[in-house]
Amino acid sequence: MASAGVGSRAMVRAPARLLPALLLVACTGASAPGGDAAPHDAAPDGPPDGVSIDTAVDQPQPDASPDLAPDLAVDAPPDAHADVAPPDAALDVTSEGVVDAGVADVATDAAPDATMDATMDVAVDTTVDTTVDAAVDAVVDAAMDAPVTPDVPSLPAPPLSAPRSWLGAAVGHDGKVYAIGGVTSSTRASNVVEMWDPVAGATRWVTRANLPIGIRSAGVAAGGDGTIYVFGGENGSGPSARTFAYDPAANRWRELGRLPRGRYALAAASDSAGRVYALNGNSGTGAVRDAEGYNVTNAAWEPVGSSPLHSEGAAAVGGADGRVYLFGGHDNATMIASVFAFDPRTRVWTTEPRMPVGRAWHGVARALDGTFHVLGGNELRALPSDGHRVYDPVARAWRAGAPLPEARGYFGVVTLRDGRILVIGGEDRAGTRLASVLAWAPDAWR
Repeated sequence: MASAGVGSRAMVRAPARLLPALLLVACTGASAPGGDAAPHDAAPDGPPDGVSIDTAVDQPQPDASPDLAPDLAVDAPPDAHADVAPPDAALDVTSEGVVDAGVADVATDAAPDATMDATMDVAVDTTVDTTVDAAVDAVVDAAMDAPVTPDVPSLPAPPLSAPRSWLGAAVGHDGKVYAIGGVTSSTRASNVVEMWDPVAGATRWVTRANLPIGIRSAGVAAGGDGTIYVFGGENGSGPSARTFAYDPAANRWRELGRLPRGRYALAAASDSAGRVYALNGNSGTGAVRDAEGYNVTNAAWEPVGSSPLHSEGAAAVGGADGRVYLFGGHDNATMIASVFAFDPRTRVWTTEPRMPVGRAWHGVARALDGTFHVLGGNELRALPSDGHRVYDPVARAWRAGAPLPEARGYFGVVTLRDGRILVIGGEDRAGTRLASVLAWAPDAWR
């Protein structure tokens, strides 16, 4: 038999026909929180023993007799009475519709010689100061003590620990953001790696294991195996062909097979299968159209067919359709507005509608709705812009987005799990390196 309340348990025997009447008295006599109890005739000296009756029984209750009231009048002695608990007692109705009077004190003085047609056992619980106010207080206290889950989209993105441009960025499988390499206070390439955890609501970036070498303008992309790949770039001694893999869980770097030839200002992306691509760039003598995909099984880069145009400073991103999209760049003479898509299944490049204006050293991110946001970068005057264009690959159409709060180029860009798009670091039109992080979430900049 289910019980309610805390205290000792006793057993009393009550007439089967009397039990529904007691329940009726309890239901009509106990008040709701803050209300008054129904009037009753209590004996001047009160009940002999204040006990609470738990009627949340497991077996069905006997049906009340239609002549219950007359029987009670005849069978009960004149001094029989039921004393309802004080007004602050409460009744708890369970989901099965059974009244749980574990917190309502009801006393009975049925005479021992009263007529009983049938008897049943009723479990009696003695309650200790159980009131509705106490229950409410307990619920409120529990709610106040419960851990608060941060509203991730409302949290601001903290600035980097130091201004940085020409960096790369990626989001790991753990949802954390990694800012890698670039240039800090001098023109020297940096090997600094910083991590920010937006899922936990972190308020600052923390330093992780350094890259084995300083590198700037490298390709950075997260693979399907949870590894973050860094390849190419420039470290002061010319274009690099070296490739490094970072394991976020172990916080450890290892070196992989080299690119076919060194280059910097290349575009990086991963497709829906998690394969990483290195596209275009500058080999040291000018823009190239090299295109490779990294084969995890063979631990080597494999050519996937040259891209349609020579360019450096282009931006790439994987689409929801499995293709890899390449936007803009610089072809040694001008800013490019062309857009191309590579299909890994057919290894064929196709032409997409051109951007409204050519740009290079910009960023592109895929939103959760599958659209591409092309951000900032150098436009026709070769200066960072505040441009924001949105491309819908299904409709094959462009539209204008809200301009960045400030013009910038040479930054890192990622899409978070909550849908925010981050623009990390970079340079403004005056060539000043920036530590700030802009967040598009999802209809305005924050």
